[in-house]
Amino acid sequence: MSEPRRVPDDPVAFRHPDFVLSVLVGSFLSFGYANREAAFWAPLYREDGLFEWLTFYGFVVAAVLFGAAAWRSIRLGTASHGSQWLWLSFALISILIAGEEISWGQRVFGWQTPDWLAEANKQNETNVHNLVQIGWWYPFIATAMTVVMVVARWRLRPRAPEFYRRAFPPLVQWPSLAFIFVWTVFLYQGEVVEEIAAFWSILFSAHLYRLARDPCTAP
Repeated sequence: MSEPRRVPDDPVAFRHPDFVLSVLVGSFLSFGYANREAAFWAPLYREDGLFEWLTFYGFVVAAVLFGAAAWRSIRLGTASHGSQWLWLSFALISILIAGEEISWGQRVFGWQTPDWLAEANKQNETNVHNLVQIGWWYPFIATAMTVVMVVARWRLRPRAPEFYRRAFPPLVQWPSLAFIFVWTVFLYQGEVVEEIAAFWSILFSAHLYRLARDPCTAP
């Protein structure tokens, strides 16, 4: 078995593909959502439109990559059991979000929303995320999560085992998280957040899949 490689802290590489894609895709989706009533963008943002399906497929791809990263690390012995379970939980969460995005195939297969759910669901759909309105707690939670991530990145990650330092979302992907933060906290919009989150999930899961190929220190 080869020796673990030392991986330095990840610098902000402005020419890194993940950084460039995060900025371009985040800007494109933000511009499109801001102009979603325009003739060009309106068909893309309609119910069951292109962007809704791209969001669904984005989370499906992320689920596959998260699961593949866990399986790869199990097969090669490159991660702790805790990390493997964490990545599998990421895969499960991605599947749940994907299912919610298309109301678990309700409009594809044509079933009716159960009466008990239709009474509480503001869009009369078979999903959970439309049961509640976005309130003050939504940006509050997003802000709290952002603070935790920033503190973990600059205070906790350098002291953590090498594997967890490498597994933490790299700085080159943080522009996507910045777009999510702005749309959530300042603009109170959820749909564009889902689109950007789907894209970022692909980037992060691909990062973990590449990471799982190399042996490294894991408790």
